[in-house]
Amino acid sequence: MPRGRGPVVDDDVVECYKELKSGKSVPWFTICIDRDRWCFTVDQKGTHTGHLESDHAALGAVLQDDSCCYAVLAVHPNPENAACITARGVQIFFVSWIPDGAPIREKMTFASCECHAKRKLGALDLEVQCTDREEYDEFLDRLYSREWSTATHATCAPHVRESVHAVMCAWRR
Repeated sequence: MPRGRGPVVDDDVVECYKELKSGKSVPWFTICIDRDRWCFTVDQKGTHTGHLESDHAALGAVLQDDSCCYAVLAVHPNPENAACITARGVQIFFVSWIPDGAPIREKMTFASCECHAKRKLGALDLEVQCTDREEYDEFLDRLYSREWSTATHATCAPHVRESVHAVMCAWRR
């Protein structure tokens, strides 16, 4: 494992990201670190079920309580939530899944290497940091509520970075 550099991003991650943006076949995918090759690779891909909430619930089911990963998911505009439609027509969310139950070394690696993955992917609309299922479920609840689309219109613009905690605090005020 090279020291002083973050993992490189494998080409399969970039290809999967392009598929996700197009909205044709992948509603979400997870990224892990291949320690042997010291690179980010696609760990799992979701499949469209025809219902966006089911797709994102399936992502929650693959997140492990003792292992870190990044997840990238797409939210296609709902005509009722027109406030959050971006120029691309789809919002891309980057989820840092760094659960409390993961080994300390793994949590530190994922926290420090996150910028390498995000830089290679490019345009992401919102970053979400989750440390347990409750935070992920709360993120999904907010994502599908009208409160998300109207109260956070300003945060729907590209390159806005917010944590779940900061967003939740703003909603509770």
